Amino acid sequence: MKLDHWMKRNAVTPQGLASAMRAHLPNGEGCSAKAVEKWRYGQRTPRKGKMRALMLATAGEVTANDFADLGREAPSSRAAGASPP
Repeated sequence: MKLDHWMKRNAVTPQGLASAMRAHLPNGEGCSAKAVEKWRYGQRTPRKGKMRALMLATAGEVTANDFADLGREAPSSRAAGASPP
């Protein structure tokens, strides 16, 4: 499930999710609401440790696979007859 969809469905704010994620991060490592906003709108992808915390904070409803298609070109927009990369 996409992060934006999960946040809307569960009425979670970026601040709330960042706070929930901190419980799953090593001591001293933080997570900001600004980072959550960037992930939410596809401007950035969480790194491994943050991704794990995100998965745990969302009870596995948002996973790394949900970020996999960010920035990819849709198949229908490729030139006709062009082979995939």
